[in-house]
Amino acid sequence: MKALHINYVQSKHLSLEPTADQFMVYVTDGKQRSLEKPFYIIINPTNDEAPGFVVQNITVFEGQMKELDSSVIDAADLDVPQDPLVFTITRNPQHGLLLNGELSKDLPWYEQPGNTDQKHEPIYSFSMERLKTGLRLIYVHDDSESLADDFTIQLSDGKHKILKTISVEVTPVNDEKPMLSKKAEIVMNMGETCIISSAVLSASDKDSPREKIHYLFERLPQNGQLQLKGGTGSLSTLA
Repeated sequence: MKALHINYVQSKHLSLEPTADQFMVYVTDGKQRSLEKPFYIIINPTNDEAPGFVVQNITVFEGQMKELDSSVIDAADLDVPQDPLVFTITRNPQHGLLLNGELSKDLPWYEQPGNTDQKHEPIYSFSMERLKTGLRLIYVHDDSESLADDFTIQLSDGKHKILKTISVEVTPVNDEKPMLSKKAEIVMNMGETCIISSAVLSASDKDSPREKIHYLFERLPQNGQLQLKGGTGSLSTLA
């Protein structure tokens, strides 16, 4: 003992967080022994546990929003006492925004009050304490025709840093108007037949495939007729 060769090593601490320890000691001269005495040790806690961090992927309708509550983002510090947990958005979504505020669930994001309002400002960092005590973290889709998005969040307890990526599945909505384009006029001789191809008339829709676009005739020609050519070359008159 005088040579300081006896050490106490605090070795069991992972997932335990002990705050005290003790052992009993007595001395003997080989024949007689003393009474046992307890030896008490106070263990000061340190930030040695990585926090637990769990995220869930989300689904949102095109142009709408999803609140990221504790069912989507959850974290807990395993140290005692617990360390402050801070979230940082290290990679923003490409097809949406992460906002802090109260937004109406009845309106798409582009009809909401402008971002000049403090309660609708983008958010880049927040604490777990704020998330538990009233912060509304909201993902808002930008109403583009994207079908997927994602963003990355970093959790830090002051020592450990953990990265998690949340994937966003976008449910498309048929909200775009189809566009009809007339590219040229038809010039023909009396009694001739002319094919109306896509070089003359075409249509497009940003959120519908071409096979689901239908042409409707509001008024039929008065001095001729429209015919539909079948796969075998047969012609049928459009009513």
